[in-house]
Amino acid sequence: MLEAKEEKTRKQAINIKNLINLVKKMLIKILAIGKINNSPYKEIFDLYYKRVKWNIIIKELEIKASSKKISEKIIIEKEEKLLLENIPNDYIVIGLDLNGQNISTEVFSKIINNYREDSAKICFIIGGASGFGQKIKKRANHIIAFGKITLPHLMARCVLIEQIYRSFTIATNHPYHSGH
Repeated sequence: MLEAKEEKTRKQAINIKNLINLVKKMLIKILAIGKINNSPYKEIFDLYYKRVKWNIIIKELEIKASSKKISEKIIIEKEEKLLLENIPNDYIVIGLDLNGQNISTEVFSKIINNYREDSAKICFIIGGASGFGQKIKKRANHIIAFGKITLPHLMARCVLIEQIYRSFTIATNHPYHSGH
């Protein structure tokens, strides 16, 4: 009986150690054009942000183009410059774009968790309404889409944070993700 309790305690300690290792190795940064403050989307974003209970640091940097009365080409160039200035050189870059590769939740989770295992840092970028310029596309390691539907930028952030949360529940065998 005592041996069974010791074995259970040992397994629990190993599980705790594995979970600590799982959460220590990840840094996620989110760069997005626009503001989420004073928006109904903020509540949804915050809900999932708080659910990510692991020691994952998610940084959201809000960037805004200076004027909406300029050409789309100029807007793309300004936004691209602002985004590129804020992407650290040692980060894996994943751009979210309507024309990106459609992937499943499971593939999204595998991408994130493969980088986590390599102790890589990930920077997600969400461009403005005009999309990404060529420099962003060249810098990105992945350009992905959350389907072929067009999402408002703030809703895309909510979907992103929920998918980040879901990815880690998959990695830890949490029942939140049922595989459907």
